[in-house]
Amino acid sequence: MKAKRWLAVFLILSFAAFLCAAALTAWVDPFFHYHAPHTDRFFYPIDNQRSQNDGILRHFDYDAVITGSSMIVNFKTSELDELFGTHAVKVPATGATYYELGGLIDTALENQPKVKTVFRSIDRHLLLYGSNKLRSDLGEYPSYLYDRSVWNDYKYLLNADVLFGRTAGMLMQAALPGSAPGITSFDDYSNTMKEYEGRFGLPEIETLYLFEPGTVGTPVHLAESLRENLVRNIEDNVVAAAKAHPDVTFYCFFPPYSLGYWSDKLASGEIYALFEGMETAAGLMLECDNIRLYDFDGRHDIIGDVNNYRDLMHYGEWINSLMLKWMHDGDGRLTRDNYRERLAEDLDYFLHADYPGFSAQERYGCDYYAAALLNRELTGAVPREIGREELLEGELRRASLEQDGESGAPVLSCTGALGRDPETDLAAYLRDCDYIGLKLRIPDAGAFSYLCFEGRNTALNGQPDVFVYDADGRPLASVEKQYYDLRGGWQRFALDLRGAVGPVDVIFQGGYPDSTGHASSSFAFRHFVLY
Repeated sequence: MKAKRWLAVFLILSFAAFLCAAALTAWVDPFFHYHAPHTDRFFYPIDNQRSQNDGILRHFDYDAVITGSSMIVNFKTSELDELFGTHAVKVPATGATYYELGGLIDTALENQPKVKTVFRSIDRHLLLYGSNKLRSDLGEYPSYLYDRSVWNDYKYLLNADVLFGRTAGMLMQAALPGSAPGITSFDDYSNTMKEYEGRFGLPEIETLYLFEPGTVGTPVHLAESLRENLVRNIEDNVVAAAKAHPDVTFYCFFPPYSLGYWSDKLASGEIYALFEGMETAAGLMLECDNIRLYDFDGRHDIIGDVNNYRDLMHYGEWINSLMLKWMHDGDGRLTRDNYRERLAEDLDYFLHADYPGFSAQERYGCDYYAAALLNRELTGAVPREIGREELLEGELRRASLEQDGESGAPVLSCTGALGRDPETDLAAYLRDCDYIGLKLRIPDAGAFSYLCFEGRNTALNGQPDVFVYDADGRPLASVEKQYYDLRGGWQRFALDLRGAVGPVDVIFQGGYPDSTGHASSSFAFRHFVLY
């Protein structure tokens, strides 16, 4: 009898524990399954596409959606909103099929009547997937978060990973003194720039070639059975939503893959089938007056610059920014009258492009230098070089301005080692105590997006430690490189000024940044240009 009583108590307590755990997850709701986030209480990381996208679309407040594969992860809704006057959410689905993306769009249109604008990528390599294809190689699909049944919600409410990896962590973080509630911005959601920092334009791209660049394979054309598959895919997952919602404008675009991607397709012969598929898809989409279709392959300067890419397909966030501007301005738009001609021109270009030149071109070695060179088109800012006189207006410490023997440009030469304790915050030390180099005030930094310069190690432990500070002395951007990672000769560097407003101070610190370095360590800077 006693054993039965203990068993009953155990079962009751276990049930109560499960009930409490479920109630906590439902209240915090890290995947937004039941309600909008409590951003006044908790900080919500948005970092799980398949688990959070549905909740975002069902419970957030918005009037525009941008969705697609990994081709859209670096879009920034802040830029979209500024251009189009929208209040957008971004719901990327890396590697997703048209079926999955179509489902996300349907969810948005069903749950948020204010939606009037949808942006989505039309990935060429996914055109031939089945119209109800859901990829199984991306992990288990959390269908219990997408259906409207409450009977399988236990998979969410009693999920140990959710309870201990999300709910408990958010509760504990909220209890910490000074903890700030909030949510990951849609600019940062799934943005891959930090993950792939330093990878753009590097020689690793060449390892993706399994052939001699420019190799021409036996032509492969689109089989009729595959064409029928494509038609169903586009009609079911793209066109159907546009026809059902004629008051919504759909901005669709073929992502601008690099010239290296097309070299691959030329070598396999699949380039012909791809363009035949694109033409079929374009014709179907353009039957809808509310679909605006864009093709950016005509920008040969973009797709032909290896420095815009981290692999054969994925471009830097500056290309995402430009695509928003192009779509806003109507550049690259395909219409019923021009799409066949435009696609034929693209195909002809790819059949005769300079593929060896793409592979052999100069690598900048600095991700955002490519962005800086394109910034005038994006923002209208005219590049401005900082000359000798302006540099002399700054504060020099244990440094001198010399003349470059190659170009005649001023060179900032820095020699020495700081007396700083290595444990002391470097940005604060340079601002408040000492530096070896130059402190420069840039009064019009808010009018530019990047400050680029060149530098090289000239002796021993010399390395660049450069910081940008706002008017309140807070660090906005930095370049910090270890001397042993620096290649020989001059290298390019870029500081991101996009968060700057008004004047900023820049400290160019050379030499070595603490007391462990050699006193003869030296580093030189030159070619200071605002973009």
